Amino acid sequence: MGGDKIFLTGEVRVGKTTIIERFVSDAGIAPRGFRTVIGRVASDGGADCVFLVPYGTPPDAYEDYPPVAERDKRRFRVTPFPQVFDTLGVRVLRESFGAAFIVMDELGFMESDALAFRAEVMRHLDGAAPILGVVKPRRTAFLDEIRAHASVEVIEVTEGNRDALPGILARRFDLGSPT
Repeated sequence: MGGDKIFLTGEVRVGKTTIIERFVSDAGIAPRGFRTVIGRVASDGGADCVFLVPYGTPPDAYEDYPPVAERDKRRFRVTPFPQVFDTLGVRVLRESFGAAFIVMDELGFMESDALAFRAEVMRHLDGAAPILGVVKPRRTAFLDEIRAHASVEVIEVTEGNRDALPGILARRFDLGSPT
């Protein structure tokens, strides 16, 4: 595997996470890193929350982790918890450093005030491990810094290219064609 850092971007629900999951499965790899999931916190009256979990965590185990943000659908507002990014997020990334392959699914605006987390992401981008991630198509200083990093390539996911992307990624990461 090469040291590529490829980040997918695109509209909501276009299939970015599905592409990563298919790539990981087809390649037969067990990456380190993280993914974000949306779930409900039963103890909080069922509030919608965003959770950062280590990559490979079962989908129903997100409640074992503190939320990194809460979503208020009535007011169309997201309240991020930067201290969780700066503790849990940093820990998950530090445990990933030196891994053979890293997934970062996904990076967005909620991390804007999480300075330790942001620094850890940039340290990984400077590292040797290949990274496959998702970066929201939004303008923030952090996201712009990721997109401008010398080792990062950004690929826009569309309905027209999403089915071919797992195979393209396999070739780019020197893993051969998916089965």
